[in-house]
Amino acid sequence: MREGRPAGTAQTVAFARAIESQRPPEERLFEDRYARRFLGRDGLWILRLLRGTVSRPAVLYLIDRIGPGLLPYAIARTAHIDEALAAALGRGIPQILILGAGYDTRALRTPGIESARVYEIDHPDTQTFKRARLGSDIEAIQERVRFVGVDFDHEDLGGRLRSVGFRFDQPSFVIWEGVTQYLHEEAVDATLRTLATMAPGSEVVFTYVDRALIEGTRSFPGGRRLLAAVRLLGEPFRFGLAPAEAGDFLRDRGFELLEDIGGEDFSARYFTPLGRTDRATETERVARARVARA
Repeated sequence: MREGRPAGTAQTVAFARAIESQRPPEERLFEDRYARRFLGRDGLWILRLLRGTVSRPAVLYLIDRIGPGLLPYAIARTAHIDEALAAALGRGIPQILILGAGYDTRALRTPGIESARVYEIDHPDTQTFKRARLGSDIEAIQERVRFVGVDFDHEDLGGRLRSVGFRFDQPSFVIWEGVTQYLHEEAVDATLRTLATMAPGSEVVFTYVDRALIEGTRSFPGGRRLLAAVRLLGEPFRFGLAPAEAGDFLRDRGFELLEDIGGEDFSARYFTPLGRTDRATETERVARARVARA
């Protein structure tokens, strides 16, 4: 991201969550009633068009033409991580760590999360904008949520977390959503090795871009436009993984891969049962891994 302003891609994710949230209850995968607060005038105008019976199909068609499968992926990804978080809370996990939180509002909207201590890690500029947009709602969670400014490429994550009370000797659940592709490989490696020192059984759910997109060795619908768009935003993709190598990559850094799913799986798991024809992109995937026992 560019210094002095919040991340543009974080606003794009909020836009996707706002679109899903205004669907009828029987059709939607989740509701994030805070997401629209992070949108600008253009985003709010598009949301209004999406309420129209006639305009909605046309707007969704244009969005998909611009970024094929990106909107369904962002929606399914949110639902999937929500489910993983709910399962962790059900197991009594006492700490939730959200790395590169952006405009994540799970600390506000997740049932049962009040039983855990939440740590939101992100760039200070993004956090400042987020807290301003949430306004008085921040007061409701101040006692159990700590906002911690960190630059992943230049700061020691472990030391920063310990300084704000994060306990590496307690089981934790980590959300690292929509972040790794913007980091240098050294930062991804260092972050995972730091997280691997958490208590055994702790889990990390994270997203990653298929390395073939960045290297240009596989063609993805809208892939070139996507790469150009993030470069234009000043947030180019730097890191990717080959899905076939994800298990070994994580094992070398102290984790056991539990699941790794992409667009086809998301479409079948989340949209088909609702009778929806949404098809998520394969450019990005979601992996869930557990800290391996020594």
